[in-house]
Order: sequence, then C-alpha cells, then structure tokens
Amino acid sequence: MSDSYAELMGAACRRFATRPAIDGCSYEQLWQRSMALAGALRSRGVRRGSGVAVLASNGPIFPAAMIACAALGARYTPLHPLGGADDQRLILDDAEAELLIFSADRFEPRAAAIAGGRALLRLGDGVLGESCEQALATAEPLRELCAVDPDEGFALSYTGGTTGVPKGVLRSHRTMRASALMCALGWDLPGELRFLVATPMSHGAGTMAGPVMLRGGSITCLDRFTPSELVEAVARHRITATFAVPTMLYALLEELGGARAPDELRSLEAVLYGGAPANPAKVEALIDALGPILMQFYGQTEVPNAVSVLPRDAHLRGSRHRASAGWALYGADVEIHSPDGERLAPGEVGELTVRSPAVMRGYWRRERQTRETLRGGRLYTGDVATLGEDGLITIVGRSRDVVISGGFNVYPGEVERAIAAIDGVRDVAVLGLPDPYWGEKVTAFVVCADGAALTEDAVRAQVRRAKGPVVAPKRVVFLESIPTTGLGKPDREALRHA
Repeated sequence: MSDSYAELMGAACRRFATRPAIDGCSYEQLWQRSMALAGALRSRGVRRGSGVAVLASNGPIFPAAMIACAALGARYTPLHPLGGADDQRLILDDAEAELLIFSADRFEPRAAAIAGGRALLRLGDGVLGESCEQALATAEPLRELCAVDPDEGFALSYTGGTTGVPKGVLRSHRTMRASALMCALGWDLPGELRFLVATPMSHGAGTMAGPVMLRGGSITCLDRFTPSELVEAVARHRITATFAVPTMLYALLEELGGARAPDELRSLEAVLYGGAPANPAKVEALIDALGPILMQFYGQTEVPNAVSVLPRDAHLRGSRHRASAGWALYGADVEIHSPDGERLAPGEVGELTVRSPAVMRGYWRRERQTRETLRGGRLYTGDVATLGEDGLITIVGRSRDVVISGGFNVYPGEVERAIAAIDGVRDVAVLGLPDPYWGEKVTAFVVCADGAALTEDAVRAQVRRAKGPVVAPKRVVFLESIPTTGLGKPDREALRHA
C-alpha cells in the first residue's frame, strides 16, 4: 500500500475496471497504460524526484502521465498549450524537467524549440524524439508503486505569467488526494456522470479528472471550445456534466440567443463554472436558458478546486447566493483575516484564508513567497472576501487589485457587479489606473450588448446610485471585447494598455 496519488487512482481503476474512463479508454486500460508509461519513463532514467513535463492535446495522456509520475515518485508538470515559447522554456528549466511528452500533430515545432536537449517522447506521427506508442508497447510495466511520503511534492503547476515570471505551485500527494476526495464528495454532480472537458487539461480541467474518476464517471475531451462544438458533443455523447469558465458560458448564451436550450442539450444536468468571477445577471440569464443546472466552485492552483461550492439548487435562492462562491467544502476551514492576521467577524471584509489537507506544499524554489502565503498553518489566498453568519463566502476581489482612490479602498468585484446589472452591458472589467489627483482612478472597461447605446455618464450615474460616489468609476472605456488570458480570465495587464 502506498500513500501516493497513484494508489487512490488505482483503487478507482480497479473498482470501475470495465467502465469507460476517458475517450473510449476503459478504467482498466487507463491503468495499464499508466503503468506501461511509468515503465517506459523508468527505463529512460526517470526516478523518484525526476521532473516530467507534458505538452499535449486533451486526452488520456494527462491522467496517465499524472498517475505514472505519482507511481514513480516523480514530478509532473503540464504546459499550457497556448503558452508562449519563452514561458514554456523557462518553466521546463525551472521545473528541472528531464523529459518532455508532446503531441506531434500540434506541438512538434514547439517541442523542438523548447526541448533544450531533454529526452522527448512523441505522441503520434512525427520525426522528433521517440515514439511514445512504441515505448509503451515495448516497456516493462511498473509492477509496484514507489513508497512515498504523502507530503512529498509531485504535481508542479505554473501560474499564468501575465504580471511577471510564472511561479511553480508544488502540490503533494496528500494535496491531490484530498482535493480529489473533497470534490468528489462535495460537488453537486449527476449520478450518471458523463463529463465533457473543453478547456486545457494542463490546468483546472486536468485536476477534475480525479473527482470524476472517483465517481466512476466517463470523460470526453474536446481540444478547443466553441459553443456549436460543445452543443454537438453534448448531443453525441449524451453528456451530463461539463466545466466552463464564465467567458465560455457567455459565448454559449449568445449562441442560444436568449432562447431555451435546444433538445441537443437535454442530457446536460450540471454545468460547473469557476476560474474567474461570474456576472450575476448573466448567471440568471443562463439559468433561464439552461434550467437549474449551474454549479459554481471556487479554488486556486494553490488549493486545486477545493475551497467552496455553490450547488445547483442554491442558484435558485436569489441574487445574494448567485453573487457568492458558496459554502466551504467538507475539510476546508475558511476564515477572513485582517492584514495583521487577525480573524475578522462575519460580514467584515478581509483576506480569505484556508486550512485544508488540499493546500499546496509551497512554491517551488521560492521560500520567501511560500512563507508569505502559508502562515500559521493557513493559506492566504490573496482574495478579498466576506464570510456570512450562514457560512456563505463572497469574493470581493484580489488583494493586489484593490484600488486605493482618494484614500478609500475600492474593490473591483463590487464595481463589476454593479455595472453588470445595468441593462445593455455584455461584459465588464474594473481596475485602478494611476492618477495624479486620486492616486488611482477607478476605471471600468465595458462591452455593450448588440444594439445597446450606453454612455460614460449613464454608467457612472447608475453605479453612483447603487454603490455611492466613492465606488463610481472615474473613467469608463467602451471596448468590443474584454481581453482574456489563456485560462479565460480577464487580462488586466492588457487592459492597462488598452
């Protein structure tokens, strides 16, 4: 028996052996593939403490590589498919990756550019590196899992580098086991679980494989998202659940044109969303279009997917719930703290902190940043929030995004919610820009719905009525669209130069 993440996934693969796991691969076949990959990696020098990276299209390689690395006691680092070559090269060096697995059809030129002399395993036809398929066919499968310390790091993921150099978040076997178990228990998932992945498995969607597998569900992968492809995939595979970031949901809402969901989406019972704040007005419109199937979760790379959940039925209780991040998952102890670390009373605004077995081990090779973020046994998330008497968590914004205007703290999230409630607003993002008088001026970037005619004065006046003059934006900029990062979050750095 091992304390590794691989042992937990192995238990699921044995229990659900004949069921489909991912893209037609059964649970038993996925386990066999994972052990063959572990054997192939071992024969190429991968040992306990080695680093392995993956740059691939969505598919079985992600859970297989994760399980294989966990089984060997190696580190697993996925690369974002939309990342730049410079960032990917930096990540490979920082992660001390010794071997790169890549999809030849999409990434052979990129792999050649970033490999830097590393061993290469190629998925599919190509000329670079060794064939992964041949390596699996000839490898001696791993027979025994490496005995690991549960606090040993194995999943090393990198945060987006939009505001600086990406930093590695090292999650331990305990972290990843706890995250999978907490989400499998706490998420409001259908009993008959057929899960569609339409976002990169290098990031949040990849860690969702664990909870889905613990529930015996099947995973179908799309390699890119468009509303029409999502609808087609749901119909073809009778999908019952999927995950989307808010911008994807907004695109689906536009595709539906505000009408009720077509028959092709009838099988869909749960749509998980998270990764960025959602517009409450659009959430209400989505419920009108799709029915009561929305489920929000909140987490971070530092505590993957596993802080809180707002179940499907809670979305029907009113705007206060829909504007929140729900209630803490079982096993997550959530508190709101002041800047000096004092626990705040219900309703007070401060930094959201978490104590949980799902919290990361720390930042890779960054001891100072780890000490700043992990204090007193708690993860300081950097998110500004309130915690109600009823345990309801409401995220106000990021602490680094707080706008200090005329000596007052203004939280972008509350301004965004006020603007999102205005008729004719399709999308909005708010940040502070330097100003010689105010210090920072609250600046709103607004996308109007088709046919809507809004003015800067009208937006400012409505926010002033709803929230008061301090919160009202000093400037409103109208855009065709809000720029987003590769993870679908508003790209605030790009907005600063818009």
